[in-house]
Amino acid sequence: MAQTKFIQEYKQLKETLGAGEEIYFMDAVHPEYQSKAVCGWIKKCECKTLQTTGKPSRLHFARALSLERMQFVVNEYESVNGHAIIDFFKKLENESTATTFQVILDNTRAQKNKKLDKFLETKIKGHDLPPYSPNLNSIKRLWKVLSWTFAKLPEFSLT
Repeated sequence: MAQTKFIQEYKQLKETLGAGEEIYFMDAVHPEYQSKAVCGWIKKCECKTLQTTGKPSRLHFARALSLERMQFVVNEYESVNGHAIIDFFKKLENESTATTFQVILDNTRAQKNKKLDKFLETKIKGHDLPPYSPNLNSIKRLWKVLSWTFAKLPEFSLT
């Protein structure tokens, strides 16, 4: 029900988009430098050891995607919090010629704070996805393809 309502609101937003306005889907991702057992064959009753790094480390990215222009904006942070999200929105403003941004946000803690709410009163308007709706966030599909591509390169491991 909530997803259907969001889809209707999104269609209406696209239809009423003014000149100089853009819609971005935004999300944060935290890939790990860590081995993961995904699949493989092991003989019955045999124990296999998976080599791992000494200490798992994570990267933290904020990213946004404009489906209209197929523009992808990404920035790395020490952690993704309210300050990082505001900084990312400033970067988005600098990298685009849009006068107003309609940003589709998921419901993460970093995107829910008073400082960000005040910042969103400017030329960036936030629209929340329904809870538990990653299927509606287009940038998640793009990241899935990119992470799969990077995983196939010998020097990268983003998942």
